[in-house]
Amino acid sequence: MSVPDAIAALADESPDAVVVVAADGRIAYANGAALALFGYASSDLLGRPAECLVPDALQAAHAPRR
Repeated sequence: MSVPDAIAALADESPDAVVVVAADGRIAYANGAALALFGYASSDLLGRPAECLVPDALQAAHAPRR
């Protein structure tokens, strides 16, 4: 999944963290605020399962609720 350029441009200007997760549960986009909040570089976060951002104790319960 790719995030349309217009949406990415808008989210890039947001001071709030924005993370887009594809239907397969993998992170398709994260803006700069999200990268700063979670301490990742874009290349390290994109394509990873969304559960990598969820505390360990809650990861198993998170996937069915996506």
